[in-house]
Amino acid sequence: MPPPTKPAIWAYGLRNPFRGSFDSATGDFIFADVGETKREEVDVQKATIPDGGENYGWRYREGTIANPFHDGSPLPPNFDPVEPILDYDHDTIGICVIGGYIYHAGAVPDLDGLYVFGDCFGPKAGDFTGRMFTLRYENGVASEFTDITSARKSTCRKRPFQMAAKTTDGVIAKEL
Repeated sequence: MPPPTKPAIWAYGLRNPFRGSFDSATGDFIFADVGETKREEVDVQKATIPDGGENYGWRYREGTIANPFHDGSPLPPNFDPVEPILDYDHDTIGICVIGGYIYHAGAVPDLDGLYVFGDCFGPKAGDFTGRMFTLRYENGVASEFTDITSARKSTCRKRPFQMAAKTTDGVIAKEL
């Protein structure tokens, strides 16, 4: 059981949440949390726990690993953080995750049901041009993590790439 929180605190144990969105099909809130030196992560707040109060582990963990800069003090009693649905390393994938949307708009069938998100810089030793990814998130499990950066670049030569979010008022598209 998490420790008591103030009503204004929805969740804790986050370092730098960077963009999130609600899945229009499930109501789950999916968001990116920028790491410090080693890992980036994508987290989910399930719609079945709307009041929040979860601990996502920051300061003690970075993604799924122990935080390299944690001072070694003992973990809090009953420390049981919410696991990220995805984490990745800075050296080969990216250093600044940016949350996106689970795509349900239908205009791009290959993206239907996938979480589309990015990393604004790409890997630590890369050229800092950023990357775009997808993953499938169903029944609490993430799978099919895919780098779609090259598909986006080839699409942009023909026309701007668009990502759409379905709302109760219709579909809103935004050029990337």
